[in-house]
Amino acid sequence: MPSYRWWYDASKSNSNNDNNVVLVDDIDETGHDVQRLERPMPLSIVKVPTPIFVLTLPKGGSTTIHQYFQCGLGIGASAHNRYPYAQSNKLKHVGITMRDNIKQNKPLLTVDNDSLDKYQIFSDYDSFKGSLFSMIDSLDNISKFYPNSTILYVRRDPSDWFRSASNFGSLLRRFRSSEKSPLVESLFSPDSPTRPAAMNETHWTTFYENYSDYVRKIGSEHPSLTYLEVPLDSNTDTVMQERIGITKQCWGRANVSSKKNETKNSNDTATKNENDSTKRRGPIALPRNWTADTFS
Repeated sequence: MPSYRWWYDASKSNSNNDNNVVLVDDIDETGHDVQRLERPMPLSIVKVPTPIFVLTLPKGGSTTIHQYFQCGLGIGASAHNRYPYAQSNKLKHVGITMRDNIKQNKPLLTVDNDSLDKYQIFSDYDSFKGSLFSMIDSLDNISKFYPNSTILYVRRDPSDWFRSASNFGSLLRRFRSSEKSPLVESLFSPDSPTRPAAMNETHWTTFYENYSDYVRKIGSEHPSLTYLEVPLDSNTDTVMQERIGITKQCWGRANVSSKKNETKNSNDTATKNENDSTKRRGPIALPRNWTADTFS
């Protein structure tokens, strides 16, 4: 397993002169090209308690949030959907691990002989394997075992979310048709069809509003939790910088890498062939040795 520093030395610099922020290309723990700060910030700069559980729904900005944190704190600080599972050297769904822990009445982040609890931020951990495990199914466990943690909810306009989710494969169909907890089922309005194809925009925006209300309810009922809700709009980067503490230059860095631009803009056939030959195929496990003290 390569050390974190090995990846750092292999990175390629890309300077942002306007804000004296230097971004470097890197590869995250699931094999995706990303950018991060050349010198990641220490965890101590984060203005809210950790761990941070991001309750933003898929297609609501969850990937951007994940990349914001790993851009600012370093690769390995944030777990998004899947994480490298040390026992098999493969990727495992965060939600599956959490669901198994809840069934055994264990703290959400418990992993025997593994490292899920080393992460400080968790996002997009819905899981559809077997049945739907929704992020809100974890809230009782969070309030019980992590009473001083943070719930972060970046809220997108419901209609914008519906349009984006509608164009993302089978996401909405799986949300409606999968076996789910009574809690998640209660978020659908009584007149919502059980057949996914019969669901319209109003049905889905009502679901989104009910989901938002439930997340807020948990935040208000558990004052020891830090609840932070941020609208997804043109000012989100500034609000995140003010409330979280990580530079806004890390916002909007999801799926961004100068390597992609180099390949696209290059007229050198040899360079293109070399880039194609080294292209990673699909998510792969590339675990890091990040800890809360890595950049302290």
